[in-house]
Amino acid sequence: MRSRLLTMPAAIALAGLLLGASAAASGAAATELPAPAGSADPGAAPADPGTAPAVLSPQLEVLAATASAPSSPETAAALAVAAEGAGSLQVDEAERVSVTATFAAAPDAAQLAALAGLGEVAAVSPVLPRVTVWITPADLAALAAVPGVTSIATDLAPSVGASGAVLATAQAGSPSSGASAAAAPDASCRSIPVDVDPVLHSDEARARFGVDGTGVTVGVISDSFDTSAKPVTTAAQDVALGVLPGPGNPCGFTEPVVVLNDAAGGTDEGRAMAQLLHGVAPGARILFSTAEPSVSGFAASIVQLTDAGADVIVDDVNYTTVEPMYQSGELGLAIDYATEHGVLYISAADNYNEYGWVGNPSAGHAIGGWAADAFVPMACPEAVVVAAAPVAVDCHNFGSAAEPDATNGILAENNGRGEFSMVLNWAEPVNGVTARIRPGLVTAAGAFEVLGQQPDSTIPSAAFSGALPAAGLYGVVVVRELTDRAAITPGFKFVFTEDESGTVQGLEHYISGEGVTVGPNIFGHTADENVLSIGAADYRTPTIAEGFSSVGPVKHLFGAVQTDGSPSLPLPEPATRAKPDLTSLDAAQTSFFAAPAGPDGAYRFSGTSAASPNAAGVAALALQHSPQSSADEVKAALKGTTSAMTNPYLNLTAADVHGTGLLDALAALEALPAAPVPAPTPAPAPAPVPAALAATGVETVQAVQLAVTATSVTALGSLALLAGVLGLRRHRRRVSSGI
Repeated sequence: MRSRLLTMPAAIALAGLLLGASAAASGAAATELPAPAGSADPGAAPADPGTAPAVLSPQLEVLAATASAPSSPETAAALAVAAEGAGSLQVDEAERVSVTATFAAAPDAAQLAALAGLGEVAAVSPVLPRVTVWITPADLAALAAVPGVTSIATDLAPSVGASGAVLATAQAGSPSSGASAAAAPDASCRSIPVDVDPVLHSDEARARFGVDGTGVTVGVISDSFDTSAKPVTTAAQDVALGVLPGPGNPCGFTEPVVVLNDAAGGTDEGRAMAQLLHGVAPGARILFSTAEPSVSGFAASIVQLTDAGADVIVDDVNYTTVEPMYQSGELGLAIDYATEHGVLYISAADNYNEYGWVGNPSAGHAIGGWAADAFVPMACPEAVVVAAAPVAVDCHNFGSAAEPDATNGILAENNGRGEFSMVLNWAEPVNGVTARIRPGLVTAAGAFEVLGQQPDSTIPSAAFSGALPAAGLYGVVVVRELTDRAAITPGFKFVFTEDESGTVQGLEHYISGEGVTVGPNIFGHTADENVLSIGAADYRTPTIAEGFSSVGPVKHLFGAVQTDGSPSLPLPEPATRAKPDLTSLDAAQTSFFAAPAGPDGAYRFSGTSAASPNAAGVAALALQHSPQSSADEVKAALKGTTSAMTNPYLNLTAADVHGTGLLDALAALEALPAAPVPAPTPAPAPAPVPAALAATGVETVQAVQLAVTATSVTALGSLALLAGVLGLRRHRRRVSSGI
């Protein structure tokens, strides 16, 4: 099926004025992006969405009615969001919040100007008619009244693929703690060794094939690069330490990281990712762009990095509350654009896995996700009924018809940071939401704790974040609202997203069976077919995946999100795929991320967001070694040459725990054809010496020198032509699939 195109000329034109020249460049280059193959026919009538939702999402309706400041703990509690970090309301110093407005069609200049008059336009999606705005809650009603706006969603802070413990220490860093990291480089010209080299065999690959990533451009997407309020080191110091490229790099890699867009006040996780990438592929050119403050901003960064020449893009971000579980979403459209331009797209698989602890009945089982093929209604606990009033509700039956059970008990640990979060999707397509199903948590005694909110009315997703008052037993509830909206019984899936393995230590209903699948927790864009999803293993224990590394499989029920706003059609058959695709290594040293916890005093970066840039570095080596190979061919080589690992879980296949196995750089390059060796150009016959000049020795020597010079120029011209052909081949490899 031919791709449909979304054009946004007016939006792009005004975006250039609102967002600056860099945003305009990315938008202008992305005025026509293809919809994914297999999507609904553009002429098909939209499915009946039932009662049209209000313009403001349920969560924003609560925010608009809340008297407390957006940044207050009271507001976080009212919205059932985290007080800070992943899953929190994004609030700036002026107490403005980040929200995304969806339009019925691509917004024109007047509509964008209206948004700019109410707040600050932060991002214009290059693939959907969506615009992100910083706005005060008092102006939400006026935003909802802008002509053409169909819905407004909350932009909760995303999750990144660093382990929760790493983030806690990174955010608590201080300038004084960087003293040891700023020591002079050692004789190897790097202050920090590349810990993963011996295990990934990337050092052997560089030596045997004479590659270091030169000629390959890698784009990195994360929270921020060099804007931390409490930096341990700065980017300039990292260059001097030899762990980032740039002028003054002691190893001679002087081309600096190009920062296209950065976010204020992040953890600089993108810089830590760049350090790991540079260690494996020191010659690669590195670009960075932030994923914040919204999915639309993330999509814009993907397109901008693609248009800036990235051969590989790697990210470690998941907008957990609004990335769909049952289909490819907005980010998938941007990734399709990248892959159709020849980009090899790599993403961290996330850190959402949980497992039953020894002594618990669910020991040995992965329990970080739970999915049902259908909602099975029964009465809710009384505390939930009271909390949901005046809306009538019922709950999912986790038990059987003979022994119904409205709660799925968990043994939860207060992880020291007080974090607990959960996101649920139900099986309806984006823009076709007719039901409202919410996750909740009750105490073991049945008392009410929290009920999730829906951040975006167009997406079948609801979530909550908060602090567990204490370790102990709780019950998960899945609550369906009984209103004038359709009373359907769709399948659903929930994932514990607190980003720290060990918070959930036991699960009551942990056995998969007819209509129930327990364990899988990979979702969002890293689950897409075009993405190389990366799991994590500690480089010191590389044969077993990290306990937090998210697991599959993934099941999609609908075609990708539609650019015209219509609901996607169901797939003829569910698309189930193993994820992650392979496993790479984490826990390697950086100059600042995160604070030392072990006796060696090293800053070690753990999480799938550390494993993914190491994989991107190997991909850069492979592309330099085999420039004629396509991204798909390199991806196949990376997946097809992995080494075996151990699966510790009783309820999952090995492929769904660690993909094809542990990445092996040397084996991957051995499996790829080397760059073709150009045929030598025959030297032309020497020009005859004129008889008149042959009588003197000086003129004869000069004539011979001229002939030799002519031959050299001919050879240089042949090399220049070859370089041009190779450059053209690389360009064609990147764009041929999209034209």
